[in-house]
Amino acid sequence: KIVISNYNLNAVKYKNSFFVGIKGKRYIKTENEVIIPKILLQEGQRPDITEKYEVVKNYENIFIWTEHYGDKNICHWFHEQLNGLVLLFNLYKKIPNMKIIVNKNSRIKQNIIDVLYFIPNLKKESIYEFDFDEGCKAIKAKNLYLNLGNFNYSFNIPGKMKNFFIESCNIKPEKNDFKNIYISRRKTNTNNRKLINIEEESEYIIKNGYKEVFMEDLSMKEKFNIIYNSKNIIMELGAGCINLCFCNKDVNIKIMKQNTYHQNNFYNTFFKPFLHDKNIEFIVGEKVGESNNRNNCNTPWKLDINKLNL
Repeated sequence: KIVISNYNLNAVKYKNSFFVGIKGKRYIKTENEVIIPKILLQEGQRPDITEKYEVVKNYENIFIWTEHYGDKNICHWFHEQLNGLVLLFNLYKKIPNMKIIVNKNSRIKQNIIDVLYFIPNLKKESIYEFDFDEGCKAIKAKNLYLNLGNFNYSFNIPGKMKNFFIESCNIKPEKNDFKNIYISRRKTNTNNRKLINIEEESEYIIKNGYKEVFMEDLSMKEKFNIIYNSKNIIMELGAGCINLCFCNKDVNIKIMKQNTYHQNNFYNTFFKPFLHDKNIEFIVGEKVGESNNRNNCNTPWKLDINKLNL
């Protein structure tokens, strides 16, 4: 076991093992056992460990990256995987021939690869994109490193993101012309927390001098630069709020949300710890329906645009 106490992280190293991918699922096989940590499960579905696998690569050292919550949104993923990035940052300095295994078909793969390049001196050839959607394939390794990916609710992960990228990785913000930005969800369709008048609301914000940006279209470095340089930000409450960890101390932020216990708890748990000292104004709308996936935070709603007061 490897422990980095500042990040409350436990990770493991397996010797002489195989990382097996079968039809989109994955597991680890050692000489004596099959191991399926929760971090390797996709939506809780276990892989078929009886099917014979083909070894497609053989490396001395590999680091398993981007699993489980890497298939979901960026907020979930960072809460799960920031500790793993810190571990990899330290390991890569000691083991420069480390091969980093990335799920080629992960939904947010580009963001996942982007953050790897924040690690100083990381080489492109250190990343291997493993395609295991078809067939049964394996990567053999003398040493296999795995972040166990415990989901952290209480460690102010966004604040640690900013500290790690700026202080440890020495990432410097670059100046740009983005001053008033609207972080839009017009293209987002991952849950039914749908603002039913989003077209009207978006056009109103844009007409009042805000640049519409879509986080899903940007690299991590672009997000970092845009948010850091912005003086005024408008966005809906959602997973994308994790990107606000990069904002400057003088920023003004309007967060559009529903006035429900579940949304208030969502904000207080994930975002308040690093936004408590920022100038935040909540623009409150009304819930107009129920969730269809038992997540009471994700309910359709409507907002009176006049409340934005632009």
